[in-house]
Amino acid sequence: SEGNDDTLERLQIDIETLGEIYCTISQNNLNEYQINALRTANKLTPDELVLNGVLGLNGESGEVAELYKKFKFQGHDLDEDKLIDELGDVLWYLAICAAGIGVNLSDVAQRNAAKLQRRYPQGFDSDKSKNRV
Repeated sequence: SEGNDDTLERLQIDIETLGEIYCTISQNNLNEYQINALRTANKLTPDELVLNGVLGLNGESGEVAELYKKFKFQGHDLDEDKLIDELGDVLWYLAICAAGIGVNLSDVAQRNAAKLQRRYPQGFDSDKSKNRV
């Protein structure tokens, strides 16, 4: 339907905008967030943090997918506030999982950015994605 098409267009953010957003997130903000997330993670051992994080990521990612599925295929409006809340839950579980293996979120982000830079130095390319070495 027409309303869904408008929302989809708004969600199609170009890579330059995403790059600008990524560059404005400081390492300290990610690490401060992780510290705050751990404050609410009970008193779990590192192994329990990883297990809780892995299981929680799966559950919360499913909730994100469910929201979008209902929007895309069942005629629901996309509830962006709810989507943001669920993405925040994904981030929380990511933060505790990373802490469980002794790594901070800024390191995770930096490693991912470096991997993507190596893989797609000129930006995403579907041929390079299909034919990765």
